[in-house]
Amino acid sequence: MINLSPKLKVLIAVATILVVAIIVAVVVVVVVQKNKGAKIQSISFVDATKQMYVGDEATLSIVIDPQDAKNKQVTFFTGDSSIVELVSVSENGVVVRALKIGETVVSVQSNANKKIVDSCTVVVRDNVGKEIVCAEKSNSIVGQQKVENVSLNPLSANLNKLVVKDFDENHLEFAKIEVENGSAKLVYKPLKEGVSQVVLAVMVETSSGEQIAHTHSILVSSTYASISELSFKARSNNYTTYVSDVQTGNDFVLSSGYDLYFDFFGDSSFEARL
Repeated sequence: MINLSPKLKVLIAVATILVVAIIVAVVVVVVVQKNKGAKIQSISFVDATKQMYVGDEATLSIVIDPQDAKNKQVTFFTGDSSIVELVSVSENGVVVRALKIGETVVSVQSNANKKIVDSCTVVVRDNVGKEIVCAEKSNSIVGQQKVENVSLNPLSANLNKLVVKDFDENHLEFAKIEVENGSAKLVYKPLKEGVSQVVLAVMVETSSGEQIAHTHSILVSSTYASISELSFKARSNNYTTYVSDVQTGNDFVLSSGYDLYFDFFGDSSFEARL
């Protein structure tokens, strides 16, 4: 057994205490740093600009660097709450609602460092639709009502602002837009054979107040129904057989290839069935 002097024993005890103290201090520092986390370096909006329409809601997402920053708390601001209002916020972004036509800036600021900020420009346009969605060609039958489905892009647009700008009144009996339950239909009835255009229009107001007409043309082709689609009568004249549309009275020369059966109602009047 080694005999240590009292002085050496004191030195060993002090050294042991110091080592333990150092180990404890290191552990404390590590724990504190771990709990503290990284400091936030920057915040940025995913989109520098955002276009919206009156009444729409949208999420303006942000990215925080570094992602493991301990304090990710941020504050959002709107430059003009009468144009864009803040609906809900989180550390991932902000939900905004467009209230009226105009342009404003939505900003974000770090709560940990007030100097770290970013902004997104929001442009709000009138919600009447930037595009008319409808068929470009329509085939119709004289005397029969025709219906075409019409919508606006964005779908949340106001269909009541969609109008029939132009159509040939000699060709079509009427052309109108029927709006019901958020959907629109173009309704018209051809008066005669032919081709003409129906022009739909919607007025869009820009943020500067300029009125722009977005139009869409539908090429309407109308013909009489084929023989197989109508009831008709047949008559014979100088060995030529004609078929008359009972609804319009128009004659069709009977071409070969039709297998017709005739019921006699006299010497020259027949009723034909295909």
